[in-house]
Amino acid sequence: LRVNMRGAGPARPLARGTYNAGAGADLIPFIDAAARLDPDTPLFIMAHSLGGTAALNMILDYPAAAQRLRGLVAIGTPLDMAASAARFHAPRNRLYIRYMLAGLKHIAATIPDIDPELYRAAMAAKSIIEFDDHVTARLAGYADSGAYYAGTSVHQRLQEATIPVLVLQGSNDPWIPDQPALDQPVPAGPADLKDNGAARGDVQVVVTRGGGHVGFHDRQLNWHIRATLSWCSALAANAGVSA
Repeated sequence: LRVNMRGAGPARPLARGTYNAGAGADLIPFIDAAARLDPDTPLFIMAHSLGGTAALNMILDYPAAAQRLRGLVAIGTPLDMAASAARFHAPRNRLYIRYMLAGLKHIAATIPDIDPELYRAAMAAKSIIEFDDHVTARLAGYADSGAYYAGTSVHQRLQEATIPVLVLQGSNDPWIPDQPALDQPVPAGPADLKDNGAARGDVQVVVTRGGGHVGFHDRQLNWHIRATLSWCSALAANAGVSA
């Protein structure tokens, strides 16, 4: 089941909100529907880029919904939103910033009944941070971009995940810094337990040489997809089911 969280297509006029790193609750109806459709099949989420941040926020904020999942794979995901915003605005990214900002302004223009002041702020934004400051943050319920980045970052609470998590990050990602992933603690082993009794080995972090931003290619194309399938299959096998 593929979910595109960057827009709502023909159904956009029916959507009350818009895409942001804290919109993980939007995933819960899809999880519920998939669980009802085939309750015996293990469910996994494979999320890319900012979608990974939203998915991680979902499993951290809604642990009951997370328990319907066997695991989550986050690929090229901003764990520290403020650090990612700073990296995003490096001089080498100026052309992509221009492209991305144009896309965000187009999305803002499609928001039903958008406040005129908010619309003017969106169209006047000169950077992603400025757009987030005046538009994304406000639509997500935050006072400004700083509060939005702090409220949706997961690097300081990732170890609270109650289901297995795999974070895959490229060391040379031009937009997402790898340090927040490298700063995650290395599990001491099965005896290293959380307060709730779950093993701390739930979160696995892989930082690769190369890979860029979700560009893990080899002669067989996207090797990160094969790695994800292997990880999911291993978890399912350990639970005595087939993925």
